[in-house]
Amino acid sequence: MRFLVSLLISMFVMVSVFAGGSTFTILSDTLNSPDDTTSDAVNVNSYDKLSFIVKYDETEVGGGVSGTLTFDVSSDGTNWIDASFYDFAGGATLQTSEAFTADTDYFCWFDKAWSFTFVRAQLAGTATDSDDTILITVKSVGTR
Repeated sequence: MRFLVSLLISMFVMVSVFAGGSTFTILSDTLNSPDDTTSDAVNVNSYDKLSFIVKYDETEVGGGVSGTLTFDVSSDGTNWIDASFYDFAGGATLQTSEAFTADTDYFCWFDKAWSFTFVRAQLAGTATDSDDTILITVKSVGTR
């Protein structure tokens, strides 16, 4: 009987330790006009922790291209509020947006204590046109 209890406890610990995160793309778009892009609503209700990996790549001919990343959260997928997030540069200071002016990889995350059902990412492009473009990809890593 002890053996079965030990085996059961070991299996529980192994499942907890080896339960990995899920990676999914939230936003993948190219801005080639002075426009903004917004992802679809993504249901993240089943995740305890949520972080984001952003790939920002611009092609610049005329100069001055930039993009500003923001996140929105919602409990119903209809009514959205601006979300604050953390990144390494800000440390313990909440960020409301991140401005990009050159190619970069960026990492940010939401506070673990926050609870919401849906999230979406937005990128506002500045000085984009047919030959000054921004390629943005936002992937999320959620752990349960």
